[in-house]
Amino acid sequence: MSKKEIDKILQLRKKFPKEIGVLVCKTENYYTAEVIGPKSFKGAFTQANSFSELIAMVNDCVQTVLEISEKYSSEMPQYMPPLSLAQEMNEFPKPTFKESVQFSINLRGACV
Repeated sequence: MSKKEIDKILQLRKKFPKEIGVLVCKTENYYTAEVIGPKSFKGAFTQANSFSELIAMVNDCVQTVLEISEKYSSEMPQYMPPLSLAQEMNEFPKPTFKESVQFSINLRGACV
């Protein structure tokens, strides 16, 4: 990747707000999401058949509003709802706590 492309990616990443507000509704057959903040995103709307697909569609919706070309889409930050939201919507089970948990964390895809 050239320095010019890296600079372009960094410039595009700066367009993303640190946080967005999203109103999610679940029906019997699908989910809808409306981006309710910040103001420049107000009214952006999407829908999907599953909760995980809805997350992808919200990110696509944000990139559309920000006019991010498909060429740079994979290099952009992704918004992820808190796990508690998925649990509240019965999309992800609450684990039973064990005495200890081991896991790994990597920085892949971290924003600069």
